[in-house]
Amino acid sequence: MFENTETAFKLKDNYSLYNAKLLFNVITKKYLVNFLTTLTLFSLKYKLPVKWILKKTLYKHFCGGVDINECEVTIQGMKKMNVNSILDYSIEALNSEQDFDSALKKKIEIINLSKNDNSIPFAVFKPTSIGRYQIFKKVSENIILEDDELIEWKKIEERFKKI
Repeated sequence: MFENTETAFKLKDNYSLYNAKLLFNVITKKYLVNFLTTLTLFSLKYKLPVKWILKKTLYKHFCGGVDINECEVTIQGMKKMNVNSILDYSIEALNSEQDFDSALKKKIEIINLSKNDNSIPFAVFKPTSIGRYQIFKKVSENIILEDDELIEWKKIEERFKKI
């Protein structure tokens, strides 16, 4: 199907195609990516109004929506073209148990949605959304965990089993 560009791009309007071309032209230039990344991080840090630009460019191209309801429009449009979707709630760098539990609930919600919708054949998730990165790193490097870290690791394992 992707050999046929008419079918592959049928869901995109001219503006979206132009945006994609511009976006890919920009991201092929490492110096520009570095500059724009630094500028974006600076802007976000100092609360400059750049989120709307990100949403109209990067986000719009790579994401189907900000929540499941918004994604549903994209999923149904793709389904009409016999293209399946993958829902990926790719949050990470969280640090609190409350945030990890919230991410767990979102993952389970996505799994349940994909279980009941044949246009979403599977779900994916980053394990670092359900526990601190530092704990994963220590475990993967076979570094002995402190007592409090062991408790954290057990909670991570429990969340993983629930998923």
